[in-house]
Amino acid sequence: MPKINEIKENIKFKRTVQFFGRNGIFKSTGLSILSTYHTEDIDDILRIYPITSKGLMGRGFIDIPFESINDVIKILLKVRAIGDMNTPTKETKTIYF
Repeated sequence: MPKINEIKENIKFKRTVQFFGRNGIFKSTGLSILSTYHTEDIDDILRIYPITSKGLMGRGFIDIPFESINDVIKILLKVRAIGDMNTPTKETKTIYF
């Protein structure tokens, strides 16, 4: 028996970015994340859709198998840490290596 989506959450970005769809480049204002989308061919995945500037889910998605979510999170945290080091803020301190 097929499972249903257990989680559907939207993330709204602080600024507009782009995504590439089958008909070209579009503006994106966030992401829609669905989990445990189950079909006969695909089992337990995280599916990520872009949200267009019109507030609709874009016509494209990426599937991440549940067993790879931690690997994706590790890379995203690494990217975030590097971004934090390279983004000047009022509290920026010099880091020496």
